[in-house]
Amino acid sequence: MIVQGEGWDGDYQLEFTDGGVVYEGDQIVSAAGIDWVVTGGAPPHKPSSTGRVYVSSPDVGSRASGSYYPSVFNMKWVPKCDGGVVYVLARLRDLEIKVVALNTRTIELQAQILELNPNRSRCEDPIGTLEQISNLIHELEAWQDDRNLPHTSADEIDLNKLSIYDANWVQNYIERWDDAQAK
Repeated sequence: MIVQGEGWDGDYQLEFTDGGVVYEGDQIVSAAGIDWVVTGGAPPHKPSSTGRVYVSSPDVGSRASGSYYPSVFNMKWVPKCDGGVVYVLARLRDLEIKVVALNTRTIELQAQILELNPNRSRCEDPIGTLEQISNLIHELEAWQDDRNLPHTSADEIDLNKLSIYDANWVQNYIERWDDAQAK
């Protein structure tokens, strides 16, 4: 379960400062080199607060536990915002497969990993960009269906096996995809 809760000004979720959501049960190491298991946390309760992270010892039989500032584990509490919260559905080592929830509509990115611009505020409304990406995904799938091609990423298509017209279309599509992702 994602470590999350209600803070002084809304809902928050705990994340690593270099990216990625923190889950209960994650095994982590403190700045002092001590192994811990995440058991929960408390989001900021006032503007000057950084919140807390709750941990316990991974050693069987040990009752050691603690409450620390998130920075001890290179973590931070991040506000969750309506319309643009990214939920991580699965993690495979360093790979994250994500689905972005937009109100009642869901955009599934098959074998594609959507990375929102980390410099963008998490409360900024990314709906226009996400709708553009969704439209591009459907456009590529329709193009592939018309040609009886498997659904793959555009950059995996062998342009040498296509007509000049289709190869140009794929190159144009890749440029439009890159532009949409850069927003």
